[in-house]
Amino acid sequence: MGGHALTKCHVRRYARAEYLQLRDEASRIVQLFYELVDTPLCLDTKTDFGDLDLIVSEPKIPIDELIQQLAEQFQSKQIVINGPVISMEFREFQIDLIHSPRKNFDLMKAYLSWGDLGNLIGVMCNRLGLKYGGAGLEIRVWNSEDVTRDIGGITLSCDPRTIFSFLGLDYDRWLQGFRTEEEIYRFVTCSYCFQPRYYYKVRYNT
Repeated sequence: MGGHALTKCHVRRYARAEYLQLRDEASRIVQLFYELVDTPLCLDTKTDFGDLDLIVSEPKIPIDELIQQLAEQFQSKQIVINGPVISMEFREFQIDLIHSPRKNFDLMKAYLSWGDLGNLIGVMCNRLGLKYGGAGLEIRVWNSEDVTRDIGGITLSCDPRTIFSFLGLDYDRWLQGFRTEEEIYRFVTCSYCFQPRYYYKVRYNT
């Protein structure tokens, strides 16, 4: 995620047409090893890409064997494992396998889709004492002796439609997709939870 995990082999950015072709080929390979494989949705106007995110769930063989066989299929020159994310090289391009439990699979796709949209929703939730991400919408539990630190969270939902409804966001509009960053910004401002001040001094990676 982000295209910077592989440092010991040459990787480059791909133009949109080249990326879409590689995405389809890489997806077919990964589907040999996982029951569930999907790709986050991207803005229609995005012209180039630094990596390919593939959301995966339920490996068909033991994970150590899977990594070895998949690396052979990709002829990857480097493998980096960072928590639930396994990064490999495929034709000078970074492939990130993002592991998710089946129950969170649709939400993980929703969170990672449409550029910075997941981050924008996450910032809004954070200001409300909530946490939004691929693991679900959680209410944060604070340390009673230090109210600046949370000690965990209680999951409210892992269903994207339920979460969007709770936040006052139109999930059916989300399903229609977005062409530009301006469209995703407008989408977030439709939430009754939205306040411009939540985003002061917040920086995003594009």
